[in-house]
Amino acid sequence: WTFTILQLADIHLGEAQDTDWGPKQDVKSWGLLESLLGRVHDSVDLIVLSGDQLTANDFKSRNATHYYLELGHRLATFNIPFALIFGNHDDKPNDATKIPVTSRRELLQLMQRHFPQLCLAQMGPSHVTGVSNYWINVYPPTPESSGTDDDATPLSRIVFLDSGGGRLPQIIDNSHLQWLIQENQNILGSRGNPLPTMAFSHIPTQEFVYTEQQCVGENNDGGFSPPRDGDAGLVPTLQQNLSNVFALAVGHNHGNDYCCALSASNNDSSSQLHLCFGRHSGYGGYGSWDRGARLYQLEFQGSSNGNQGMQKSNFAWKSWVVMESGDIQDEYNPFQS
Repeated sequence: WTFTILQLADIHLGEAQDTDWGPKQDVKSWGLLESLLGRVHDSVDLIVLSGDQLTANDFKSRNATHYYLELGHRLATFNIPFALIFGNHDDKPNDATKIPVTSRRELLQLMQRHFPQLCLAQMGPSHVTGVSNYWINVYPPTPESSGTDDDATPLSRIVFLDSGGGRLPQIIDNSHLQWLIQENQNILGSRGNPLPTMAFSHIPTQEFVYTEQQCVGENNDGGFSPPRDGDAGLVPTLQQNLSNVFALAVGHNHGNDYCCALSASNNDSSSQLHLCFGRHSGYGGYGSWDRGARLYQLEFQGSSNGNQGMQKSNFAWKSWVVMESGDIQDEYNPFQS
């Protein structure tokens, strides 16, 4: 059984909205999303909006909700559940007027209210910095339901981290790390081990360094931008305390879409952490590179009956980029020699 995630990165709706150029980029972004989802919707189980859905700092009024509502309605036509995190532009005040825009909390509540059957995003705990910090579980398909039965045993988990920016500091701090460590132990597999987990955040950390030996994909940004206000050690924490996390995916740097393998801290390739950039999925924001989206396919083998679950030895994953043209590129398979 497979579970496929489509990452839509840095759509940047509302870019330069008071110019002739800006609204034309929104039209192109809507066309891009229709094209991408039209090609892959039959095989996608979850859409992840990985931050900077908006360029809110270009808005001349406080209300940004119509962009989020239109995005939600367009996703809903494909009837695919979606999750989201916020980036550094989703609630950034206007550069000139300093008018505060719609807050992260208001935008998330809006999507929950209007798309209750499809929006899986949750409000994070108050003691963790940011808003979009939460976990969702991946369940095996069952004949009786869509796999959301509380009695079912999840096969995997996905964790979402709010790396801030906008009206918040750009930061991954100790509140994130302690929360990750604690929550990772809440749901265990049949052998008492944490489940295979994928993480999404918006801003890359300092470890997202491109090397030809370890990385596959486009490196057009000439580098990347880590959280401006600090990183308390997300990647070392994942490697040392959450070895079940197999990948950390980000956006933010529009010219990058590469995936890299980090050296396993315990020389165990099954617990190796991989770092991936999504592909720029909208026409707002900087850069003229061809647009597309990154997909991640999680593969589970073996029995999932009862409470047996599936362990890491029965798990594999791979990733690739689909371009607006339909071309497939930058295929990344950690389990293929």
